[in-house]
Amino acid sequence: MSTKQRGLLRVAGWLYRALLFGYPARFRRTWGRELAETFRDGSRDAARQGGAALARFWLRTVEDLVQSAVAERWVQHKGGLAMTRQSMTYGAFVAAGALVFGWLCLHTDETGILAGSLMLLAFVLAFARPRHAWLAAGLGLVAPLAQALAHLAGWRVPYPNDWPQVAGAAVAVVFSIVAALGGALCGWAFAQMRRTMA
Repeated sequence: MSTKQRGLLRVAGWLYRALLFGYPARFRRTWGRELAETFRDGSRDAARQGGAALARFWLRTVEDLVQSAVAERWVQHKGGLAMTRQSMTYGAFVAAGALVFGWLCLHTDETGILAGSLMLLAFVLAFARPRHAWLAAGLGLVAPLAQALAHLAGWRVPYPNDWPQVAGAAVAVVFSIVAALGGALCGWAFAQMRRTMA
């Protein structure tokens, strides 16, 4: 395995561990290490079979992770609060925002537009639901995932898209975390102000 491939697998492992935050904390404490090790081993095996096999493995893994994380969150909500229409609407906005930002990542090379749209989206979503700011913070993962998918699928994009650029796109996570943190703090302060005035 080349140095580039090892670096790529290391970045993919880091992104996967970040995605595990979609699970409830208790589930992560119980299963997080085992899931990360399984992902690492599966990525190595798939990488030996070539880029297409690796892309298929990653897509299946992310799909499984999203489905099971939603199921675990649902179980948690059923145990405590029922999932409200407001929560489902919020989840739909987050998913739509992720899709739009992913599309934008594959159609423009304007860093300012990408960073600005990501930060605005993360800020607004975290402001609207400060307790769910972790979802907004995770939107930055869409950039490297979209670029990795484009690279592996051979899609034409308006910028150089080799593995170092894919790994470099992970910097988008910093922007989404900062914006989500700011949005959550402003949302919390706004809610406190409304309570005080009521």
